[in-house]
Amino acid sequence: MASPTIPQFLQDPLLSGIVRTADIPKQYIMQNWFPLDPVESDEFEGIVQLDESLLAPFVALDAETPRMPDDLMSSYKWEVAYIRYKKAFKESELRVFFEPGVNDPKTLTAANANAAERKIRRYIDALSQSIDARLEWIAAAAIGGSVAYDDTHVQFSVTYPGAYIGSKRKTPTTLWNGASPTIMTDLSNWVEEISDETGNDQWILVAPQRVLGVMSRNADVREAWASAAMNPAATAPDALPPIGTLNQQFLTGAVSFAGISGVVRYNAKYTTRTEAYGSATRVKSDFITNSDIFLLPAAQPLGRMATAPAKPNNYQQGKFGWTAEREDPWVVEVGAGIYAWIDWPATRLNWVLQARVL
Repeated sequence: MASPTIPQFLQDPLLSGIVRTADIPKQYIMQNWFPLDPVESDEFEGIVQLDESLLAPFVALDAETPRMPDDLMSSYKWEVAYIRYKKAFKESELRVFFEPGVNDPKTLTAANANAAERKIRRYIDALSQSIDARLEWIAAAAIGGSVAYDDTHVQFSVTYPGAYIGSKRKTPTTLWNGASPTIMTDLSNWVEEISDETGNDQWILVAPQRVLGVMSRNADVREAWASAAMNPAATAPDALPPIGTLNQQFLTGAVSFAGISGVVRYNAKYTTRTEAYGSATRVKSDFITNSDIFLLPAAQPLGRMATAPAKPNNYQQGKFGWTAEREDPWVVEVGAGIYAWIDWPATRLNWVLQARVL
């Protein structure tokens, strides 16, 4: 048998195509506010969005026209983070692609090769989605006030000093799962405050299922829904639907009285594993604390997720895949990656309101 080579579907450009076209998990929503955007190099200049509205001066007829001042913040710079993950496939998993009869669709060998390819493609999709999960983690951590990482090999900590996030997040006088909470009043006050700060009047409420369940059973929320039904005969039910699309639909109607145009359930989780002595421990964690809510601007981004060129991607931006072949024993490593970082302009840091409500 001739010396094996890497199967064609694991070679570029097919591999990068598989990585790029893998479905982004539907529970990941942060690209709505930080869409991918290409930059030219690892170090990039951040977006500058000044929120000033300067008044043009009055001048005497024969006087010189005053000059507009320079920007208070002309530019700032970031560097992308290098994000990569790989999976190794052994000869025993790959040799089927080089067995006699593999190109004859009527043979058992061809059927086995197809099954092996489907399995490997699932791993490639998982590699691609691990990149999506890391980008989601960056954005979700940022709107909570800071992004910190330390695995002994890479350490960094970035704080985002928004007026309503992190250590400055809101807390209701009475927690929403306590006695006699004022959910609608709290939301109304917070919407008023952040709208006055930003001039924006369209907000999305992003909340975990735990909070939405509490809201669905609150008397004030149920009465607001009854009013939103626009039916004089409607009475507040004992509880609104606690889960599913009806929960979001009914709660959207209720909180519209507070100036909120939509409700998004956000229960996305990521997984970490610790392996030792032949056993593995798996831990699932929430991207955001399940006692927090966020008010995010509707129908407009907060910034971008800047992505830089990468050598495995032929110096193009975006997600990429690569393959490396090892000898003794023969192993093919398949990887996925992206070089990216969040670009959240300082003038947009106050466009997010976080509240710990439970």
